[in-house]
Amino acid sequence: MLPYFHFFILLISRGGKAMRGMMVFVSSFPVLLFLGTAATGAEFGGKARVETDNFIVMAYDIGVARKVGRDIERRRGEISRALGIADTDPWRPRCRVYIHDNWTAYRRESGGPYWSEGYAQHVVQRSETPGRNGSADKVVRAVFMFEKDSYEELVSVLSHELAHLIFGDALGPCPKIPLWLNEGVAVSNQGDGLEDYRKLVKRKVKSGSFIPLSILFSEGKYPEERKLFYAESASVVGMMLQTYGNVQFLTFARLAAKGVPVRRALNDAFSSFTGSVDEFEDEWKRYVIERH
Repeated sequence: MLPYFHFFILLISRGGKAMRGMMVFVSSFPVLLFLGTAATGAEFGGKARVETDNFIVMAYDIGVARKVGRDIERRRGEISRALGIADTDPWRPRCRVYIHDNWTAYRRESGGPYWSEGYAQHVVQRSETPGRNGSADKVVRAVFMFEKDSYEELVSVLSHELAHLIFGDALGPCPKIPLWLNEGVAVSNQGDGLEDYRKLVKRKVKSGSFIPLSILFSEGKYPEERKLFYAESASVVGMMLQTYGNVQFLTFARLAAKGVPVRRALNDAFSSFTGSVDEFEDEWKRYVIERH
């Protein structure tokens, strides 16, 4: 949900104790923009716990924990394949998923803002001493959310957050993913609501009231038209994947995460495109009219 804002810190504020012998890299990906300290899940009250190959799911209902444990492994594979990531290493330690029984508890424990529905956290603990196989860095992942009106909605939010973690892993250490790109990937993989987003974008393109891509690509915070921002970001990501394929898309994403200017990233990544951002916008608008 946000460009991978990141910090190198020696102190995690919960409990106020310094962590010696390592640097800590924090990336937080909420459903909407939030920037804060690393949450720990220490006060989670749910007793249901299910372990899978890559996750530890904690909830208040054992049935929900079991279903999530099954479906989150499936979604991890589906999202990875959609992004062209064929081989993903097992997550060690396993990603912890906290499903609170109410919104208030979720906010208190995750630190998420009032408008967020989920919060994904990616923390790299950097050791000063290399391991036997090189780096001894450890990546700690967590997802915080709360129970929804339907199980389908819960899986949708979970998929959104999971996409942030997978995408971040794919781009390597310390990424600075542009906000629109990060959100576009997450929304594209959440499943629920995508058709409504497509219809919204098509209406806006036809009326000329869409967000110009030169502005979308430079947004560093969520605009007032948050829904349109999400919808348009997902539309552009979808167009890139369908038109140029996931290999070239990931090349573009890695260049963008390194801070390469958008036009240069477009030209370097997409072999058949050599134009400006405005020309890319024209191509995207044609795609919207024909495909949405």
